[in-house]
This record gives sequence, structure tokens and C-alpha cells, in this order.
Amino acid sequence: MKKAVILIFVFTVCSCNLFNKKGIDFVIKNNSNVEIENIKLYTSENLTVKDLESLGPNDSMEGFLPMTNNKKDGSYILEFNRLNKDKETHKQGYYSNGSPLNKWIQFNIKTNTTITRLSKASIYLDI
Repeated sequence: MKKAVILIFVFTVCSCNLFNKKGIDFVIKNNSNVEIENIKLYTSENLTVKDLESLGPNDSMEGFLPMTNNKKDGSYILEFNRLNKDKETHKQGYYSNGSPLNKWIQFNIKTNTTITRLSKASIYLDI
């Protein structure tokens, strides 16, 4: 009986992702033929901003966007400038009550568009 209780406890802890930090992994890929500059990734609550000066053609960056202080519903926002162009803003994805619904988000910047991919739903608990 003790083994069953311990097994259920371990399964519950692992399935709830209690050991994960609250936030989302991200990848930004520049698959265009020009450099992009002034790159910013943040949530619509604008509490934490990931900045990068520039990303050359066929380069990429990855990281983690913490959402520890997020409390509302919102989306992820990517801003950047193409070489000698106006600022582009891409609002994608969704989070609820300050917690991400996905494990990762990927932005694939192409010459005339930006394609976004999100992981399948992932459960994050705000405890």
C-alpha cells in the first residue's frame, strides 16, 4: 500500500510540471536574406523583455522568456526591424492567468512573412 501511495505522489508531481519554471522557451530564426535588428520578445503584459541587437540571415537565437510575475491573459509579441524598414510587430499565441499554455514558441522570419509555431498544450501550475 505504501508503494502505491508513493507511486501516485511521484506521478502527480511529475505530471503537473511542478519543477518547471513558469515561462516559455523560444526560438527566433531569421530565414530571410537581410539582417533584422532591434529584436524584442515579450508578453502583452510587458513585464520581461528579451532583447537582441541583430540577427543575420540564416541565424537563430533561442532562450527562455520568464513569466513569473504575469497574472493576466495575454499573448506573446515579437518586434523587429528589417534592414532600413519600419518596425514589424507579430502578436501570437496565448497564455491564461499568467501561465503559458505551451512549452515553446518558434518564430520563423522569412522575406515577406513571419511563421509562428507553438508546441502542443502543456500544463503549468501557479502554486
